[in-house]
Amino acid sequence: SKYKGRPRLPGSIEGEGDREVTFDLGATRFAKIEEGKLANRMMADGRPWIPNASGVIHDGEFMRHDGRTITTKEIAFAGFVLRDVPTDIAPKDSVAPSDVLLGVEALSRFDLIFDVGGKRMWMRPNAAYDQPFPHRVVGVDVKISSAAGAVEVLSVAVNSPAERAGLRQGDIITRIDGHIAMPDALARVKEGDTVELERKDGSKVRINAARFY
Repeated sequence: SKYKGRPRLPGSIEGEGDREVTFDLGATRFAKIEEGKLANRMMADGRPWIPNASGVIHDGEFMRHDGRTITTKEIAFAGFVLRDVPTDIAPKDSVAPSDVLLGVEALSRFDLIFDVGGKRMWMRPNAAYDQPFPHRVVGVDVKISSAAGAVEVLSVAVNSPAERAGLRQGDIITRIDGHIAMPDALARVKEGDTVELERKDGSKVRINAARFY
């Protein structure tokens, strides 16, 4: 089984008990749930989401999946609670038989010790345990532009601060807060910050950074 060796624990999701949580140190994401009843029930409250894309190799062919990332309000297991967890809605059979899969970005908040032969595991929270999970607060992806000292907007997330400010795919940004535009500049923006972007045509956009999913 592809799930062999992955610890599975009883838990709850947003207060709904009788759920199972899988630990997967090979997954780089925070958490995953599958498309289906649980995801539909969580989305039914109208919570915001952002698109994401993933892929797997199946029978030698790459299969792309266009999914969503939402925020799970609470995941509880073994007496611990993780709150406001960025969670990918993944294709069917990518998380089963569990209800939710926790990846290394979530599990790094614990010190884990495995006794593989004895099928036992010890865990304790570390200094990162109660720190807020990171969420995107601008909603724009960029790449280095062919124009010197500039970046090009690859995508703008739906309902994001960037979209509300009027930023559009294909915009060429030459300056960010008065400095030459660099691809990693927006990644350093924190919730509550205001950042000013100047386009190649001289027009400016002010973005008020805030969580939007």
